Amino acid sequence: LGNGEPLFSNFAYEDWCLLSLRYELFLLLHSFKKDLDDPDRASFTEKDLAFYYSKYFKKTFSVRNFGFEAMEALAPLIKDTLKIDPKTSFLQVVLPEDAAPAQFVKLAEAHRRDRQRRLDAGDESAELKFPRVSSAPGHPPPALMGGLKPQAPRHVPGLGKQGMRPQVPGSAPRPGAFMHGSAGAATQGLTPGVGQKRPAPPATTSWVAKQPRTGMFSFKR
Repeated sequence: LGNGEPLFSNFAYEDWCLLSLRYELFLLLHSFKKDLDDPDRASFTEKDLAFYYSKYFKKTFSVRNFGFEAMEALAPLIKDTLKIDPKTSFLQVVLPEDAAPAQFVKLAEAHRRDRQRRLDAGDESAELKFPRVSSAPGHPPPALMGGLKPQAPRHVPGLGKQGMRPQVPGSAPRPGAFMHGSAGAATQGLTPGVGQKRPAPPATTSWVAKQPRTGMFSFKR
């Protein structure tokens, strides 16, 4: 905005849900069309939406998370991004493949302002109340907030636990490195007993090497 306020500063839970839904369906439909590469089947119907959504995003989808029983009732809320073909019932994306992520935030804000104007005019049907369940999208897609995609922690050869870099010899220990409790570069130089096992004492033995006998007497042949 002109005063330096973020465009999404007035977003409520429902606005974030619809923003996430817009962007995810946009990615899903364009990806499906590109992956299938079949001009006779450029999309799919509502009954297959949950299946392909799970395949692409590795999570479940249900229109009931938005308080509706069918996609036909939910689609008008995101008509700026998605429409349902009246003849084939295929889901069709309205925006082109090269649409910028910021455009989805603008669409969500325009929709929020339109609903607010209707509410101020006394139209109670403009109010949205989505059930807050764990499976419902409640946050903006990571790609909208800086273009970064979340990655699950993984072990990378040559790195420490959860992909952490090992401690460089001679450098100060990293904050939190002692929390891993593993011996090696990441825990060198730390106090024994804090985050790592106390080093074992050196091995002892009862055998002592004989020393040459010396004394105050010397013998001559």
